[in-house]
Amino acid sequence: MAIIFSDYIQVIHKGNEIPSLKIHKSNDSKFMFDLRINGKRIRKTITVNGTTRGKNIELASFALNEFIASESKKSLTSKSLTASPDMIVNDYFDRLCEIKRNSWSAGHQYKLKGFFKRYIKDIIGDKPISAVKSSDITTITADVSHLSKRSQKMVTEVLHPLFELAIEDESIQVSPIKKSHRVTRKLVEEKRVISNAVDKYKKVYQSIHKVFKDNPTMRAIMLFGFYGRRKNEVLSLTWENVDLKHKTFIIPKEESKVGVDLEFTLSDDIKEALEEIAIYTGKEGLVFKSPRGGKYTEIRDHIYAIRNDTKIEEFGFHWMRNLAVSALSSQGVDTIHLSALLGHTDTHTVKQYLSLQRKEASGKVQEISNIILCK
Repeated sequence: MAIIFSDYIQVIHKGNEIPSLKIHKSNDSKFMFDLRINGKRIRKTITVNGTTRGKNIELASFALNEFIASESKKSLTSKSLTASPDMIVNDYFDRLCEIKRNSWSAGHQYKLKGFFKRYIKDIIGDKPISAVKSSDITTITADVSHLSKRSQKMVTEVLHPLFELAIEDESIQVSPIKKSHRVTRKLVEEKRVISNAVDKYKKVYQSIHKVFKDNPTMRAIMLFGFYGRRKNEVLSLTWENVDLKHKTFIIPKEESKVGVDLEFTLSDDIKEALEEIAIYTGKEGLVFKSPRGGKYTEIRDHIYAIRNDTKIEEFGFHWMRNLAVSALSSQGVDTIHLSALLGHTDTHTVKQYLSLQRKEASGKVQEISNIILCK
């Protein structure tokens, strides 16, 4: 589809223009690169999925810089991309990012590169890849031990694919990452035990259907959360990953925390809401489009609506995952099925359900849920 150049205006962020970057007039998740490289004018559009307009601009600016660097490299033979045991970690990381350029989203690259620069580069960046020892990884993990568990896990999220690539290149024989370097989490989310979980489970379900009776978009979004999905997984869902006929949907690896595509059973009530949505919006692109046509960045007001209706002060989107665990486990759902349903990333958990069909697991959990809700 041809680019309508007049739909884009110059990006101004924090009072400054960002050269070569333009933003769509009515959709702040769409951007256009407009620049010259080696005398040739290049125009290219991208779509990003940040949580705010400012975050979208940061992601687009990052993608622009990556694009410029990539285009500049096309006319050069980059020595740094030639793998060898003597290649330093900084260059090996650049090699990894170049190889993954088309499979990693701009947001994922932005996150990994930022973490590498801040916490890893100064410790092992100038070392040959073959000289990195387990003690170096221990130093890195110790340096980030004050961060959240999620941030600590970024160490292996960054370095695991790096050393896997080095092994594939035969630059090293064994990864220096050991079991002790991996941050694990409980098999299911037991951090917040919810009292009267079954009663609250029923109340929230009824409230979602009552408050959003005439709003299939918000009804479906909230029901996805009710059945255990993460907010970003839901808001990023596209029609190409929804199969209404066979009642399944897929969370692609770019949006999942396991790094692989995850398939789940689609509940009847969500299927019904999606069919309503499809009548008005069609089945292309994002399933849930904001009033401006882009991705929803915030649903705070809708969460407040459920909170006010149920009088459950702690109600929130992620809280519904904890609610599901508390309610369903009290009715005898196996821990392994709950783990599969929630999409945990813990190595111990993953090993247990590698042979388990996640779609089958979510279907079994759905059966128990229906009993609780008296469907």
